[in-house]
Amino acid sequence: MVDTLADCNGFHSGQIVVHMSGAQSSEILDRAKDFGAKVLSVHPLQAFASFEMAVQNLPGSVFSIEGDKDAYDAAVCIVETLGGEYFFIDRSAKPLYHAGACVVSNYLVTLIDLGVKLLESTGIPKSLATKALLPLINGTIKNVENIGIPKALTGPIARGDLSTIVKHLDCLEEMAPELLQLYSWLGIQTAEIALEKGTIDVATMEEFQRVFLNETIETIVRR
Repeated sequence: MVDTLADCNGFHSGQIVVHMSGAQSSEILDRAKDFGAKVLSVHPLQAFASFEMAVQNLPGSVFSIEGDKDAYDAAVCIVETLGGEYFFIDRSAKPLYHAGACVVSNYLVTLIDLGVKLLESTGIPKSLATKALLPLINGTIKNVENIGIPKALTGPIARGDLSTIVKHLDCLEEMAPELLQLYSWLGIQTAEIALEKGTIDVATMEEFQRVFLNETIETIVRR
């Protein structure tokens, strides 16, 4: 589209051209700069599952702003009109920024799916498993919002309770071995958060990680 407009002399000096892609930087608009236009990327950190939800969720969101610094005022005006907050990033960092957003939005769905599948493995219907977990999910998100990470971390790893984790792994191996590797990789990272929280020491973190890594290696070998 940018090339088409540029080929038709559709840009001119004084224009500010904006896109709202999270994955793309303002670089994709650079042909407009050949005509004296300024370019911006203004991206809301928000999930839009439908048009109606987008309209509902967009106000109050936090936005990233990237592009020509002398056009930042226009981007700030857009964000503030929507009642949002904003921060500035460099275009070279846009892929890493977008990766962070994908982890929190897309991979959260994957993480919840893992929990649902674990409950399903015990015989609980999927619809009921999802309903049962939602209060726990919402409570955890509220904890992150109110007290932040790592303080919001709870559970056996945060308590240094290795025996409970071993029971998890043993039962996973017996009843849901296809989920064992993902559970273990998540445990390795969670042990680092527990250390950051200060509820376990380095030796305990390393013991957790050793157990999880051994299970991961064994799972790979079995495959």
